[in-house]
Amino acid sequence: MMSGELIYSNLIFSETQKQSPGKKDDISKAVTEREEDVTYSDIRTGANLQVHAGKVGSKVVTSERASQRVALVCLVCLCVLLLILTITLGVLYLFAQMDNSTELQNYKRNLNEVNKLLENATAKEDLLSIQLKMYKLNVTGTNELLGNVTAQKDLLSRELLNYQRNLTEVNQLLANATGSGT
Repeated sequence: MMSGELIYSNLIFSETQKQSPGKKDDISKAVTEREEDVTYSDIRTGANLQVHAGKVGSKVVTSERASQRVALVCLVCLCVLLLILTITLGVLYLFAQMDNSTELQNYKRNLNEVNKLLENATAKEDLLSIQLKMYKLNVTGTNELLGNVTAQKDLLSRELLNYQRNLTEVNQLLANATGSGT
């Protein structure tokens, strides 16, 4: 043991109680005798010097009653702690709900904007599909017109060749007629 240590000890002497079941007098006698238990206290320092020793009293609070008080204090502390915890969780839940409702409103607003954009895109798609059909009709008409122009070009080219042959024949006939008449 070190010289700075202090030892405090309590010795409780009590007699064991034998009770007969069903007797109220024995129970009250046991409680009375329990209150009359004797406790001796002893305090020692590190040098094994006895500072105080002697009989403290005949009526000492029993350890059972002290343990009940400790249990009661612990239960009260736990109840207060649970109350504080419950209030804290309630406040945190309310804040979370407020945040969730704000986020929900933001999501609804964004969803409405996306729906409007989708409606606009659908309207533009419909307009573009109508324009595409018109362009296809124009292309089809242009292709038909191109086919007609190509057919007319071929026809005119053949007629031009016929006229050139006829002109060549007329020039030869003219050359023959002027060459024979001179």
